[in-house]
Amino acid sequence: MNSRTLLTKGAVGLALLGATLVCGCNKASSVPQPVVEKSQAPLPTVRKLPENEIRECVHGAFITLAPSSTFRTSGDLRPFWTVSGAIHNECDFDLKSVTIRVIAYRKGNSDDTLDTADLTVDDVPFHSVKAYRREIQLMNNRTQKFGFTYEFTAATGEFEP
Repeated sequence: MNSRTLLTKGAVGLALLGATLVCGCNKASSVPQPVVEKSQAPLPTVRKLPENEIRECVHGAFITLAPSSTFRTSGDLRPFWTVSGAIHNECDFDLKSVTIRVIAYRKGNSDDTLDTADLTVDDVPFHSVKAYRREIQLMNNRTQKFGFTYEFTAATGEFEP
């Protein structure tokens, strides 16, 4: 056998071996491999906080309620207002969301509610303060004298298992 024949047979052998591996005909690769599941750390659980827990550890400070330049030409035509404030999370866990209700009332009579609007602030880390700025819609005449207050109506916390 000459070197040319040997080279040709070697090339053909390599080509067949490559085709066998590509086609999945290799016996060694058809042996099922055991599936090893990775152990996962337990996921944090999220739960709704009861009212007493919200009162104890979620506190806030409004900075402003100011007229916004945003307006609509159809649908809900109530005026937009910009609300800016901060949430103090004094809990020992992260807050996933906090819902704040803004209540507008007739100036001098807090029992005469003009309108309410809810806004949500997400992801407030434990023992920290998070500022927010949101637009809400309140039905009151911008020239009308009114007061406002707020309350925390709902919150969810994220707990490590």
